[in-house]
Amino acid sequence: MRRADHLALLDHLAADGLVLEHVSVPRREVVHVKSLIESYPGIGSVHAPPGRELGERTSLVVATAPGFVAMMDGILAELEDEVGLMRGVRDTREETA
Repeated sequence: MRRADHLALLDHLAADGLVLEHVSVPRREVVHVKSLIESYPGIGSVHAPPGRELGERTSLVVATAPGFVAMMDGILAELEDEVGLMRGVRDTREETA
């Protein structure tokens, strides 16, 4: 997916009312994190913007329905301890495409 297409997708998700959280994880943990989050039906989805490797880390966007934010917060808090997930990564939509 091209970067511009990915940014348009994030804008669409936000416009649909989903809550977006930008996180980063060690590259070796991307599949684990994505699989874990998406194994909870309807809770959230994980998106990886193209070209967002930050050294040994990868930037991800977690999209969550408003009614599941508290549950997702708990999942992300556990992943902070388990795999070193970091929250609050800068919004990639502010960069030029």
